[in-house]
Amino acid sequence: MDVRSDGSTILFSREVKMAPNSPEARPDGTLESSSSSRIGWGASMDYLEKVVKLAGVLAVFGYMSLRAQVNRLGIPFTSSLDLEGYLRETYSVMASLLDALLMTSIIVLVLLSLGTVGVLIPRLVAPSWSLRASGQIERALDSLRISTWTPIVALLVLLCFYLWLISRVSQYWTANAIAVGSLDLAKLSAPDDSAPYLLLLWVCIAGYLLQWAVVSSRKIRTAIPGTVQEAAPGSLHGLLWRAFGVFLIVLALHIPLVDGLSRRDAMFAQAMIFGDAKEVPAVCGLIVLTTSSTVEMWQAKNGTGIVQIIPTGRIARIVAGAPADLLALARTAAKDRSTISPQCIDGESSATRSGKQQTGATESKP
Repeated sequence: MDVRSDGSTILFSREVKMAPNSPEARPDGTLESSSSSRIGWGASMDYLEKVVKLAGVLAVFGYMSLRAQVNRLGIPFTSSLDLEGYLRETYSVMASLLDALLMTSIIVLVLLSLGTVGVLIPRLVAPSWSLRASGQIERALDSLRISTWTPIVALLVLLCFYLWLISRVSQYWTANAIAVGSLDLAKLSAPDDSAPYLLLLWVCIAGYLLQWAVVSSRKIRTAIPGTVQEAAPGSLHGLLWRAFGVFLIVLALHIPLVDGLSRRDAMFAQAMIFGDAKEVPAVCGLIVLTTSSTVEMWQAKNGTGIVQIIPTGRIARIVAGAPADLLALARTAAKDRSTISPQCIDGESSATRSGKQQTGATESKP
């Protein structure tokens, strides 16, 4: 209320503005949800979006790993996977990465423990010498971080490693169709070679940490001794580290390829598939690939590996058995060309079953 000079009064009201993060009153007296809750919901949705994107990347990596494996075996890939297949490949590549990262973590913990002991002992025995040594090491690291030669050497190391990786796994890239056609014992050796895969992961992790440590402090030397300044975005130092980052991404894209070529096993489920018509003989083999429209089975006859593509609409039932190693069965078939590998899971070969169906023979029961 305001009082004028003539004694009259003026009534007035003030509009009170709520703080941004405070609850807002509705006309009915209830309170609206605060903006902090809306911010929390937005953060949760952003986190969920990142998780979905990461799952999508892992699904693509798993698909690339599967394609690399079946291409090496010589199995045709006739159609795309269904949702269940992509989820299975996501789990497969996640399990492979976690296994490698667990081994890496153990090695890093051992090295950190040894490094901690190596730092504490000199500090306890000779503190003054330890301080001088730590100062010299810090200055040396700063010099390496701001030097233009550091990204050049890092790029050369990545290039040498890439050439070694290509030479190591080139035998798997070039040895196509090893499980189909005329089987050759020289090509049917199991890869079981995790060294390229593990080294590739270690190089990618170490390269990322190195670039993060350097880029977080973009400094270069100046003409005045002992002084540094921030590196310009277009400087040679920055351009070299950007080239290093691009090369590192290209190298990381080889992870699913190397996983499928050298690390992934050849264990597949044995099965016997019956068609939707009585005159169609049962097919026995290993289910090597299942897609939304087809089931692909591998079998070896007379020393020759074959893949039968069966439409899912023509399948009446499937009798599945224990998993078996495709490469081991292929080696057995290559040594003895009179065998049919694998046999039907009930012990009767598909050739015998087909002959009985054609002649109309029946089994007598006691």
